[in-house]
Amino acid sequence: MRKTSAVPATMSFSPEGQFQPAIYVLHENADWMEPLREALYKTEEPVYEWDFSPEKSDLGPIDLTKEPPLGVFYNRMSASSQYRGHRYSCEYTSAILGWLTAHGRPVLNGPQALALEVSKMAQWAAFQSVGIPTPYTIAAFGENQILEVAKKLERQGPFILKPNRSGSGIGVRLFSSAKEVSEYLQSGEFEMSVDGIMLLQQFIEAQHYYRLEFVGKQFLYALKVQTGQHPTRKNSFDFCPAAKIHPESNVQDPDEVEAESEFSSQFVVCPEFDHPIIPKILDLMRQRDIDVCAVEFIEAQDGTPLAFDLNTNTNYNKGAEERAKLRDAATGAGAIASSLRCELFTLRKRLPSKALAHLKKQPAIKDRRLAHKVEKLHRREAMMPSPFPAMRFAFNLLDKFQTESSAAKFMAFADYYQPQFLVRPDMPDVELITVTKNQRLTPDDYDRNVFHMEFDTSKTKHVRHYKMGDALAVYPLNRRELVSEFIDFYDLDPKQVISLDGVFELGEGVTALTTVERLLTQILDVFGRPTRRFYQLLYPFATDVEEKVALAEYTLDRKKDDFQKRVERGVTYFSILKEFPSARPPLRELAKMIPPIKSRLYSIASSSLMHPDSVHLLVVEETWDTADNEHRAGLCSNYLSELKVGDQVAASLTDSLMHLPKNQEEPIIMAGLGTGMAPFRAFIEEKAYWHRKGVKVGPVVLYFGSRYRSKEFLYGEELEAYEKEGLVTSLRLAFSRDQKHKVYIQHLMAQDGEMLNDYLCNRNGHFYLCGPTWPAEDVRQAIEGAFVQYGGMGSEGAGDKLKELKDQGHYILEVY
Repeated sequence: MRKTSAVPATMSFSPEGQFQPAIYVLHENADWMEPLREALYKTEEPVYEWDFSPEKSDLGPIDLTKEPPLGVFYNRMSASSQYRGHRYSCEYTSAILGWLTAHGRPVLNGPQALALEVSKMAQWAAFQSVGIPTPYTIAAFGENQILEVAKKLERQGPFILKPNRSGSGIGVRLFSSAKEVSEYLQSGEFEMSVDGIMLLQQFIEAQHYYRLEFVGKQFLYALKVQTGQHPTRKNSFDFCPAAKIHPESNVQDPDEVEAESEFSSQFVVCPEFDHPIIPKILDLMRQRDIDVCAVEFIEAQDGTPLAFDLNTNTNYNKGAEERAKLRDAATGAGAIASSLRCELFTLRKRLPSKALAHLKKQPAIKDRRLAHKVEKLHRREAMMPSPFPAMRFAFNLLDKFQTESSAAKFMAFADYYQPQFLVRPDMPDVELITVTKNQRLTPDDYDRNVFHMEFDTSKTKHVRHYKMGDALAVYPLNRRELVSEFIDFYDLDPKQVISLDGVFELGEGVTALTTVERLLTQILDVFGRPTRRFYQLLYPFATDVEEKVALAEYTLDRKKDDFQKRVERGVTYFSILKEFPSARPPLRELAKMIPPIKSRLYSIASSSLMHPDSVHLLVVEETWDTADNEHRAGLCSNYLSELKVGDQVAASLTDSLMHLPKNQEEPIIMAGLGTGMAPFRAFIEEKAYWHRKGVKVGPVVLYFGSRYRSKEFLYGEELEAYEKEGLVTSLRLAFSRDQKHKVYIQHLMAQDGEMLNDYLCNRNGHFYLCGPTWPAEDVRQAIEGAFVQYGGMGSEGAGDKLKELKDQGHYILEVY
């Protein structure tokens, strides 16, 4: 009996000697187990492999008067086992499955799944029972019937001969005549299917080939494949996505591996694939109690989908998954491991508490001591806040970082493992800046909260050196009261130490630790808007049948409108978990299913020359009402609005489109709407700095638009002072609601056509627009109109000129 995790070397099959519930995988090919073995290893659950190849026969003689061990069983027996010399492994597995199910053991891919795996005839019948079309196929028993059918099919064109029981494309041949079949039958190459049944199938010219992967009775992803013959096997077809194992020697053939590398690159993962055949396959899986399978189908030239293979022992193309950047539960092996772990969790919940007494976790005091030691280490870093977000370790001499309890070795030998205290362990450049000012610019009774913020950057390595045109990426925190509610709902210890493996890709030899509270506050977007993918990942964890069905249905194409209504209602990851309480993944699994909080980008509203060691932002608090009339506020803008002087914020620099010309004398024309004024305040401050140094600066034109002068003239006093100073040569203000007829910046630009044409066409000027998207088209028309009226251009020439300016970087739009 092969173990894939640390469990006792022996185990009794009787209930009295039971050690603990475990995961059992039934198979006959250890080489095909490697990806799943690795995924199961990460679950940290006890896992046993039952290898049913005759030379190993892990179980030995079975005493049928005894019960099977307690656990969850996964059957991945292959229909191609006889080609590896394991002639009776499928029959043996069938008997074992009967024994397991008779004792009520939960089995993924039980007897019905095995029956389909070993018979393509049974697969055809299953497809047809749910209305899935298949290619025209005739079953033949014995060589005489094969020739008889071949003579019939040759009149319709090429046809395929395949064994009823086979896998990996073994024994599948393409023929164009009965004569070719006769020669093949008389050659030494032909091998009859082990059950004596051969299938002859009409060859269909396909425009598309797909392989659909399903795990936990849920669609996982599609592989799109270029159809064609395998590069080294003439007249044969093989669309199995796994790396090739030679059937006789059970090892990889070098020529096959080289050819397979080229062939497998034709597989492309389509995770958002949607097709009417998917609900029918899901219906088939429910009817036949299939938990894991792959269905291969083609789309004929007329678009008709034709299914031709169902694999219940499915292998996955690692290269295709890596190219699609799938990881953990989004991969085939990871999804199976996650599903098995969920089933094991469900089994444990059903067991009497006495039976689980030996499974109790170590006392929480160990985690508290560990957390205390982490805190003590943290306090060595004077710069970092309390609490710190995460610790990052290099551990090049370790194979795996497995459990939270393993974290003790990192604490005990912290100096050896090179700990770093990082704001975001996946982004070393993220730093902490300190709030020095948070001032509301709009009246308190006004419905828009626009505020100005200033931050001290003197203790940073990167942010303090921001350049003109940089933007600030801010990483918000989840609201404390919501995090507390989630911790209570999930019954978590907020101080428990947890690893971030699977949350971030930190590279080889690196891991990171944090606490549950910080994970939920600073890293996971628990209160963000979920995609349909989350429903797909959550579905296998539901233990309530009605909840499982409801979750699954939201992933179907026919439920798109219902899903959109949920989006409009403002559902979050947390609200879904509360709505479907039986779907309760362990926190470590949930952390892989919910994305990290994304940064929000803000144009910097200051010049580092004017304000060394300080960075300024202009922010509007985003608010809206959901379809359920629930008032919501944007995560980051609301977070920033509530910060006090002295609070610290995680931030980093990123480049934007807004850059001043190197030549200070070239004119700049700026058009800012609302908080789109931010980068232009920085521009004007930069110009003012050089102007006061005696450097000659060119014309500075600002168009600013908002609703009311009395309420939203942002930085109004500063701008009027710069205009009085002579730095801002033209200050053009459009307050749309201060008069009966609305006035927007494009109206003012139309009045200034002669100036715009002169600055942009004759004086090498630069135009910038920052703000919402809607005025961009009107602004374009105003500028092109200026070129036509004052530049002597036709409408087409004006459009070409504007395109030329854009290509030269003299026409910049930063709209949102």
